[in-house]
Amino acid sequence: MGRKCGYLALMAGIAGGAEAIVIPEFEIVPEQLAERIQDVYERGKPHAIVVVAEGAKYNAEGLCQYFHQHDLLRGYEFRSTVLGYVQRGAVPTCADRLLGTKLGSEAAEQIIAGNSGVLVASAKAN
Repeated sequence: MGRKCGYLALMAGIAGGAEAIVIPEFEIVPEQLAERIQDVYERGKPHAIVVVAEGAKYNAEGLCQYFHQHDLLRGYEFRSTVLGYVQRGAVPTCADRLLGTKLGSEAAEQIIAGNSGVLVASAKAN
C-alpha cells in the first residue's frame, strides 16, 4: 500500500492534518523536511505529523535516523509508527462477510459462463 504510488498516504495525510507527506513520486530532501517541521514548532504547535508512504526513499524510521545522525531538529523527540495491517481493516462484520460471499459467488458465476473483463459490484451501498 504505497510502494509505488503515494495516493493513499497523500489522502490520509490530508485527512489527518499532517504537516508533511512523503510519497515515492516526489523525492524529499530530509533537510527540507526538517525545516518544515522546525517551522511548525516555531509557529507554536507542540507536535508535527509526517505521513510517509512505504515506497518513499526514506521510510519513517530512516527519516528519524537521518535527523539524529545529521543533528537535525536537535532537542526534539521522534517517533515512528508503522501501521501495516492495522490500517487495512479490522475484524469483518457480518455484512462484510455476506457482501464478500455474494461478490465472490457472482464472480465465480461469470467465470463459469466464460465471461472475462467483468466487474462485479454491489448495486446497493451499505
